[in-house]
Amino acid sequence: MAEIIDSLRSPYGLSGGTILSGSVSASCDAFWYYPVTATTAIVTFSNLAGSSVSASFAAGVGVYGNITSVTQSAGIAVVYSGSYIPHY
Repeated sequence: MAEIIDSLRSPYGLSGGTILSGSVSASCDAFWYYPVTATTAIVTFSNLAGSSVSASFAAGVGVYGNITSVTQSAGIAVVYSGSYIPHY
C-alpha cells in the first residue's frame, strides 16, 4: 500500500500542513519544510539575518525554523505549522 501524507499531523508534533506540488511560491507561517521528492527551493525565515536559504534538498531532508515563504522549482513537499503540545 502506498504511503499517504496526512496533512493534519506528523510524527514530530506538528500540525496544519500544506502540500506543495510542482513549481510554486507560497507565503506561510510554518516551522518545517519537508520535501517528499528531491527539489531545489528557496526557504525564507523571519528570525535569521540574511533570511533565506537557496538549496537543493534531497527527499526526506528538510529544514526547520520560523518559515515565512517557500519557492520550490519542482517536486512535492509539505510545509508543517508548529503546534503546542501540553506536558502534564
